Amino acid sequence: MSVGLSIVGLIVRAQHPGGGATDIGPIDVDIAPGERVVVVGPSGCGKSLLLAALAGLRPRAVVGGSASVARPLGLVGARDGLEVDRTVLENVVVAAVAAGLDQPVERARAILGELGLGGVGPDDRQHRLPTSLSGGQRRRVALARALVIEPRTLLLDDPTAGLDPDTAAEALDAIARLTPGAAVLVSCQDTDLVGPWAPRALLLSPNDTGVTALLTSVSALPPPWALRPFSAFLRDASLVGP
Repeated sequence: MSVGLSIVGLIVRAQHPGGGATDIGPIDVDIAPGERVVVVGPSGCGKSLLLAALAGLRPRAVVGGSASVARPLGLVGARDGLEVDRTVLENVVVAAVAAGLDQPVERARAILGELGLGGVGPDDRQHRLPTSLSGGQRRRVALARALVIEPRTLLLDDPTAGLDPDTAAEALDAIARLTPGAAVLVSCQDTDLVGPWAPRALLLSPNDTGVTALLTSVSALPPPWALRPFSAFLRDASLVGP
């Protein structure tokens, strides 16, 4: 079986602002092309740091083990990273040109349309600057930049943040449809939304000695990460009147 992302005994070290450090791992996971794995754990456990280290943005954080990442690599980080002096379309075209794709403008327009950022006249967001968009819309532009390069590996840091459930579901569907052969590692807080989309999970659990990493199925995740029946999800999210 070919592997898009292979992580062997990886240990990532998080440095604390006041001194000291916490080790995350060791982590062992192989993600095949077309497979999706979700990273879950409490805030501050190192999900974003892990993705940044795998993307090569935090090389000094890696203190053990190894990782092999199939390229091109698409990344959506904790910050959208958009160039504020370029339009939405230009932000995505730049990524397509850097990847050496033919017809970069057409490709960028198509990806943005798939993510609900098309339209004509006053509804055409492609010619707006990122500063005129909502946080959720900026998140989708960042996702478009990652998808337009036709990645073999996708590292997504909470890609549905700021999106309403319907828009988030559409974005996840677009990822699966537009990059069917990509190995995907995605961090999130909302397993009810992302869990059914990514059948395996990497659970990061802080303890007295560091942060352990357990690879399991999403269906076997313990509370509070366990998937809830949809009816229970609706009940918990509803406002109960007097």
